Amino acid sequence: MNISVRDEMVAATCEKLFILLVNKVDIAENLKELGINNICIYGMGKLGRYLYRLLENTDINVVVCVDNNTEITHDRAMLITAAQLDLYDNKIDYYIVTSEFYYEEISSQLKNRYDTNVVLFRNLIDEMLFMNECYS
Repeated sequence: MNISVRDEMVAATCEKLFILLVNKVDIAENLKELGINNICIYGMGKLGRYLYRLLENTDINVVVCVDNNTEITHDRAMLITAAQLDLYDNKIDYYIVTSEFYYEEISSQLKNRYDTNVVLFRNLIDEMLFMNECYS
């Protein structure tokens, strides 16, 4: 079986996220402790959809979700393309990018366009693992 680099990145992120979940870490509470309240989930593939589900019905406000793949749909999240972000940027504290594969490109585009905080989901997970002393 040939696993792509992208699939390996997703699997590594899922493995770390699983450690948090097994240790019953409250993801939303940890985000609040980090000062992250109003977010945009950038990338609604597997990781983005899962992050959305984790934050549903919590105090974290998912302002909007972004994906440039117009074939992706979501029945509960407000899903837009990057071209529509100007309508929501003033409501967003943090952009959480789920795609490690495209992170540098996305981060650069967002920082050039907005005065904003951009973080890779995997890096947030690493921070939460450290905060909660959950070492793999």
